Amino acid sequence: MLFFQNLSGEKISLSAYSGEYLLLHKWATWCGPCVKDLGNIQNVLTSLPVDISKRILLLAVQSGSPEDVGRFLKGHHFNIPTLVDKGDAIESIVFKTQRIFGSLPANYLIDDKSRIVAVSNGIIEWNIEKIKPLALSMKKMMRSEAELN
Repeated sequence: MLFFQNLSGEKISLSAYSGEYLLLHKWATWCGPCVKDLGNIQNVLTSLPVDISKRILLLAVQSGSPEDVGRFLKGHHFNIPTLVDKGDAIESIVFKTQRIFGSLPANYLIDDKSRIVAVSNGIIEWNIEKIKPLALSMKKMMRSEAELN
């Protein structure tokens, strides 16, 4: 089972989101392009409906404790829900399922059964015009799954 921590230090399992499609964005405090992306991501999240934006999670890796990450985000005036992967556990799952090593930043599309179904390594253009169609297609996938069950 894959566990992360929220910024309060509580353990959160990826299975807590079972039944939902998620877009997991992996970043690090020391990664310049990642940090640059955070402002754009924050703008996109505030522009999307809540039922969609809550399915886009940020995952800080190789960035210290949850407190360190929280201070970093606060110091840069970011108010983005973030999980912390202190041991870079996501990489072992990505390699095991996709046979590739991830980079920073990276994005993982996770299906309703908590499986990584798509990986995008590197910078993507985080703007509402580009992300909204992906978010809406995630919503359609969720609706289609519900109709099948």
